[in-house]
Amino acid sequence: DYEAGETVNILHVGRFDPPKNHEGLLRSFRLLLDRCPREPGIFRFKHHYLIHTLDSQILCLLLDAMGRHCRVELTAHKMFRQFQRQQTVYPCRIHISSQTGRQYLLAYLEEEQRFRFFRLDTIHRGKVGGKVADHEAVVRNMERFSEKLWGVSVSPGGETEHLEMTVCADPSEPFIVQRLHREKRNGTVTDLGDNLYLYQTDVYDALEMLPWIRTFIGRIVSIKCSNPKVTERYLRDLDAMADLYREE
Repeated sequence: DYEAGETVNILHVGRFDPPKNHEGLLRSFRLLLDRCPREPGIFRFKHHYLIHTLDSQILCLLLDAMGRHCRVELTAHKMFRQFQRQQTVYPCRIHISSQTGRQYLLAYLEEEQRFRFFRLDTIHRGKVGGKVADHEAVVRNMERFSEKLWGVSVSPGGETEHLEMTVCADPSEPFIVQRLHREKRNGTVTDLGDNLYLYQTDVYDALEMLPWIRTFIGRIVSIKCSNPKVTERYLRDLDAMADLYREE
């Protein structure tokens, strides 16, 4: 929005729109920007995933169905499997990974009465169907379901796994505690005193947390999880890292 008489810098619009707007990715940047004088822009994008332009058509269809509260008949395949399967779902939310740019659809399967994630690059086609009668109830259930999500992995039975991590943060490192509070998602952070902080959470798949947990290596005092594979994988990663620096 802008007031009459206000000047709009079309270069700023051009630099912002293509990376931000999925449809904008289909346009060439050189149509405008390469014909303009080189000057520092006000926008910088750390992550720019052009490859996911291929999913833009499916994404637009899903967003249209979500806006109209309609079901969608999807034709998709499972990862590493060739056969295709048709399934009618109610699209609820789009998740986009900040690490890979990969896009996922969180959908509700009415027949199975459960939520499931679909990778957009596994969806071949879709067809918008009829409206869902009780949209508000599905949204409420989705919000409750999302409370235990860390990423996009869900246990088959919907069970959760409990994880506890104790971190030591020196008073000269307040950013460590700030990170815990900022990135805790559905977890809690407790000050134990003596520069120790306890992070606790319950998630559907604690293995998904390992990349985040590894960023605290060197400050982790202890880590416990109801899924023993998590601690085993963490300790195995530490051993592998130590081998890189161990003298032969």
